[in-house]
Amino acid sequence: MLLALSLGLNVGLLYTTLADAARRREPVPLAPFVGAPPRPIDGPPGAEPGLEPHCPALCEPMMRRRLGGLASRLDLDEGQQETLGGILRQAYPQILALRESVAAARRTLQVAYARPMIEPGAIRRLTQEINLAQARLDSLVAETMLREASVLTADQRARYFQRMRWGQDSGRSRADRRRARDAAGP
Repeated sequence: MLLALSLGLNVGLLYTTLADAARRREPVPLAPFVGAPPRPIDGPPGAEPGLEPHCPALCEPMMRRRLGGLASRLDLDEGQQETLGGILRQAYPQILALRESVAAARRTLQVAYARPMIEPGAIRRLTQEINLAQARLDSLVAETMLREASVLTADQRARYFQRMRWGQDSGRSRADRRRARDAAGP
């Protein structure tokens, strides 16, 4: 009985070793998964190097909606609206570029996982790229929020941060969140 168990374990070990060796001979190439390196560009002052800023045609309507929403919910005066508009004009192209960078890295990771043979090293590198891009985006958004909050009065700041989602709505659609906000009132 002991001999049969030993023989079974050895056969299993031999099979695992040979199967691993065969997998190592055909690693998934990284080239299809790793995007081209970012091109240096002449972006707006203070723009993240190597990221292409989004066009004003895309940013402008989003900034107007954001500023209009803040103005109506927080009762901003004209000076505050002008200052916040400047903050948004500076930050939005960078935020959108970083958001796209995160989304592109996630799409690349999805492709890497869909391959017939997964290369763990490639997956780890792609995951690190996603983490870095997300951290850069989170830092920029936090800095933009601080700049926005610095323009507000104490009462406006309280309302501003009360309306933040803080992650609790992450599973809800944008329309659902809008309906919940509208139902909550100003």
